[in-house]
Amino acid sequence: MNGCRLLPPSRGARRDDTRAGFTLIELLVVMAIIAILAALLLPAVQRVRESARRTQCLNNIKQINLAAANYLGAHGSYPSGWICTNSGCTATAPALSTYSTFSGNATIKAPDKSLLQITGITWLVSPDWGWQALLLPEMDASTTSIDYRQRKGGPPNGPALQMTISSYRCPSANLNSAGIAYCNYRGCTGTVTGNGAFFMNSATSDRFIKDGTSTTILFGETQFGFWGDAASCCARVPLPTENRPPIDWFSQLTAAPSGGYADVVTGSASGAPQYMLFGFGSPHDDVVMFGMADGSQRPISKSINLQILQSLATIAGNERVSDNF
Repeated sequence: MNGCRLLPPSRGARRDDTRAGFTLIELLVVMAIIAILAALLLPAVQRVRESARRTQCLNNIKQINLAAANYLGAHGSYPSGWICTNSGCTATAPALSTYSTFSGNATIKAPDKSLLQITGITWLVSPDWGWQALLLPEMDASTTSIDYRQRKGGPPNGPALQMTISSYRCPSANLNSAGIAYCNYRGCTGTVTGNGAFFMNSATSDRFIKDGTSTTILFGETQFGFWGDAASCCARVPLPTENRPPIDWFSQLTAAPSGGYADVVTGSASGAPQYMLFGFGSPHDDVVMFGMADGSQRPISKSINLQILQSLATIAGNERVSDNF
C-alpha cells in the first residue's frame, strides 16, 4: 500500500452528505394545493352521491308500483288509501284517545329551498291502517307480523312499526329518531278527496282510470310520513284557489281537513292537537319521483305547471295531457 492512508472527509463533504427535506414554505404550498383540489372535487363527489340516491329513490317507486300491480291482480283493485275503523266511518279522524304517540326529528325542504327543522315533536299515530301496511306482503315484508286487531303503540305492533322498509325510504331524506319507521311515499288522492286513485276505503282498479294509465299518478314522493300511520297515506295536488306551490308544500292546521289524512301532532303544552298536511315533495333539489298507473316511474320537475300536475293527479277528469310532460 506504499504507506498511504485514507484522509477523513472534509467538512464540505459532510454537509453535502446530509439528507435534504422540504422547507416550511414548501409544505404550506403543497397543503394549499391539496385544499384547493379537495374543494374542487367535493361538489362533484356530492353530485355523484346524490345521483345515486335519486336512482335508488326512483327504484323504490318502481318496487311500490310493482307491488301495487300484484295487489291489483290478486284482489281486483289497488289497496285502499286507508281503512276507516270509526263507527259508520263518518268522522274525518278517529278519536284522539285511540292514537299512539311517537317523537322524532326531520328536516323538510320548503319551496324556496330553505330548510325547516322539526325537532322533538310528538306525533300522534292513527289507529287506522293505510296502503303502505296493506301492501307489505307484496313488498316481501310480511315478516313484520302486524296484528291489525291490536293497538299500534304496544306489543306486538310497536316493535313491528319500528322496522325500516327500505323501499319506503328515500335515501336523500333526513328523518330520524321517531321510534317508528318513516315513509317518503304517498298515494295520490287527486285534487279533492275521491277524484284520485287513493282515498278512505277506496277500491280503485285500472278500469276506473279513464284518463290513460301513462298520464295518471298512483304514487308520489313526499318529504315526511310513517308507513304505519294511516294519516301518512296520501297526498293531493293543490287547487289554484289555495295559492300553494305545486310541489314541496305543507301546511300547519288547527283542525283536521275534510280529507281526514293529515298528520297529527301535539302543539301546545296542554297537548292540544295540531295537524300538518303534506303535499308531494322531495329532498332533491329539482325533481320529485312519481309512479304512474301504467307501472312506469319517472322524475317530474318541481317547476311543473300546476294545471298539468292537477290533470295527472285525477283518474277520470277527461283532461288532455301528452306523455312528454
